[in-house]
Amino acid sequence: MGESQDRQWLLEQGGPVIRWRTVTELGGDIPVSETASLAQKLADFPLVQEWISRLTLADFPVPLDAIDSASLRWLGNKVHGGKAACLENVFGKLAEFGLRAGLPGLDERALMFLPIFRWQPEWKSDTTFLNAWENLVKSVFAWGLLRLGYTPDAPMAEFLRKHLENCHKIARDRVYDLYADENELIGLPKAWVGKPILKQEVMANYWLPYIHDFYVFAHWPSDMLDETARKMIDDILAYILDPRFQALHEGYGYAWIKERRTCYGWGWSPHLPGYPDPEQAAKAGKNLQGLVRQLELMVHFASLRDSLWLHESLRFLEGFRTSEGRYCFPAEFLRESEGYYVSGYGMGLGENRRKSNWVEIESTFRMLKIQTLLKRMES
Repeated sequence: MGESQDRQWLLEQGGPVIRWRTVTELGGDIPVSETASLAQKLADFPLVQEWISRLTLADFPVPLDAIDSASLRWLGNKVHGGKAACLENVFGKLAEFGLRAGLPGLDERALMFLPIFRWQPEWKSDTTFLNAWENLVKSVFAWGLLRLGYTPDAPMAEFLRKHLENCHKIARDRVYDLYADENELIGLPKAWVGKPILKQEVMANYWLPYIHDFYVFAHWPSDMLDETARKMIDDILAYILDPRFQALHEGYGYAWIKERRTCYGWGWSPHLPGYPDPEQAAKAGKNLQGLVRQLELMVHFASLRDSLWLHESLRFLEGFRTSEGRYCFPAEFLRESEGYYVSGYGMGLGENRRKSNWVEIESTFRMLKIQTLLKRMES
């Protein structure tokens, strides 16, 4: 079965999300009137309306451009977490639904987040902790808005440039020796003895790249992608593809924040599921839940076209092709349950999971999407 037949099958079998994304993202000649009809059906879909309603900062106590340390922590907990209402998961889900700037009900909610990029604090104390929260919150809002198709205003563009430079430092210096030795751990609280503790020097001088940052880079505004930006993004990709990076602790480990007399998990590292060979990892019983999500993200980057992990991941997923030429991944690759979006949760595309063919519908769309992005990478 060819791609055009697969697209037609998705249009016949899929729900509002699959039909909309098939028409707008997988190519083919579709009349404007039909596209408009599909857009309206998507906007009217109760599940889409439910998730749009979660894109809110109700009860936030201060304007987004006037945050202090207390309200930053409040905002951080609203943005970051595994609950469905956490904004990192809401932004991820709306992008999975194929929502775009201009669709009914979206703009008034999405654009309320832009003022945060006007906020430029200068922390005088507790800097490691507060800088981490600030950068995480801003980067989530940045990739959330970019994936939905919003154009950065001047303050957001300035954040993007500075954040890329900040992320690039560790790749520029090729720092893989991240963990403190015994001499540096004198006085470490007992609860964290024996755990991977990050060096104070690393925490003070570098931003450890998060998976969130790669969503920013994957949707970098085209008018900002000059040679300097492209080179920095490629350097960061080369850094995380290095076997020395992939051998680091997933999630990096723990930061000892001496000002707070405690340690915090410093997670969300961009480790590649199944690296370097997902098939061998699967045979070894490794968790590959995030593989499809991560592959769909990483095929945005042309510099990965020769990556062994990318080629082995594609080959592994090809092993789930059906006799009809479509795809049927293991259901855990498409997990819909509540959890961190960046860890492979919230992957559902609105199909009724009581239907016998939901896995085939969503798997086939996902694989066609990956193949479409791959062709764009190679062009």
